[in-house]
Amino acid sequence: MNWTPLHDLALCKEIVFVNLYGAKKTSIQLSALWQKIAENLNSVKDPCFIVEKRSVRDHIAILIQRFKRQQAQELRESGTTPQHTELDTAIE
Repeated sequence: MNWTPLHDLALCKEIVFVNLYGAKKTSIQLSALWQKIAENLNSVKDPCFIVEKRSVRDHIAILIQRFKRQQAQELRESGTTPQHTELDTAIE
């Protein structure tokens, strides 16, 4: 599946809605929450999703890594005003 910014934003909103990071890191509940997120995203019609819990987990890890890299670069640059998008706010 090709992830667009609309897909990324929908994923982040779903993670916030499900309160994924409220569960213990190694619990069965966490696995069930990832599955629930994947099922909820697959039921969305616009943008259309075809994902499994593993692809959702992997993609959010990529988004977080990309966000951290962008934040570090903005700190190194002097005299710039970073423009935060809705996606950046959701990832924070």
